[in-house]
Amino acid sequence: MPSLIAEPVEAGSRITLPRLTGGIGWRIWRSDTPGSQGEVIATLAGGSVYIDVNVSAGKTYYYTVREVFANGTLGEASKAVGVKTVDEIAGGDASAA
Repeated sequence: MPSLIAEPVEAGSRITLPRLTGGIGWRIWRSDTPGSQGEVIATLAGGSVYIDVNVSAGKTYYYTVREVFANGTLGEASKAVGVKTVDEIAGGDASAA
């Protein structure tokens, strides 16, 4: 099962993705409720970090990722990782690093 790291940053939540194991990218889900997968917020082709700027200040979010393979199938879901955003969020757009 892939593991990921989520941490608060000035612009929102920084998601550090696991190493790909043969896939072409990642699908990322965000929820504001523990135990709920929530909604897809991004599908990335490669990459190792995603900054989620579409969040509210001082709120906890839960992130889950699944590896995307070339044939369109998805790998096993990661464990959900929670992160509480900082009290003041800097403006910006969602981006991948």
